[in-house]
Amino acid sequence: MGYLNKFVANGGRTRRSAARGFTLIELMCVITIFGIMTALSIFSVHSIMAGRQIANNAHELAGLIRTARTAAIAQNTYVAVAFSASRQGNSSVLLVATVAAKSGQLSDLQTAGQYQLLNKCAVLKDVQFASAADYINLPAVDETNNVDITDSARQLQVAMGGGRQLDFTNALVISPSGEITLTDANGTAAPIRCLGIGLQAAPASPNKPRLAAVQVAGLSGDVSVFVQ
Repeated sequence: MGYLNKFVANGGRTRRSAARGFTLIELMCVITIFGIMTALSIFSVHSIMAGRQIANNAHELAGLIRTARTAAIAQNTYVAVAFSASRQGNSSVLLVATVAAKSGQLSDLQTAGQYQLLNKCAVLKDVQFASAADYINLPAVDETNNVDITDSARQLQVAMGGGRQLDFTNALVISPSGEITLTDANGTAAPIRCLGIGLQAAPASPNKPRLAAVQVAGLSGDVSVFVQ
């Protein structure tokens, strides 16, 4: 009798029949919202990873320059840090070679076979050069005295093993006293007040590219890193 009374009071509807399922439109709305949230999460994670990668690259490059300067002073020779843009699979990379003049003379760096690798070439992954116009606006970057690495005319050929030679360009040269110089088209190593090396995450984002800059004081050799 109790069940019958409840059945009558509910207008002949049981609890099961009164329960309403999701409509197709509601399901589509939920799926759409879930898809949007997933896409935003993936984009956010990718952006964070790109930011960390460009920062790691900049700090690694700064360490390479400090090590090269130490070697130039300790060995009383000229040391060059040169770059080669390349690809590994689908990734853009910058190869960084550190070479030293064998006889301690600057002219050694102009003749293949008269300089030698100090360390294995470093690989900066998922990165490419950024223009000075892009990185110069990063907070605290010295824009007044900055000379960009791409102004260098120094070119080197480095043996990569297996008889293969690789061209490296845009080299900075460190003197035996630790001074940072760039080489012009005439082969003259000109002292500078501040050298800038801009890095950009690759592939570049069209909206907000991830940038970093490494600046080296010409006389003191102090190295600073700036990350967007």
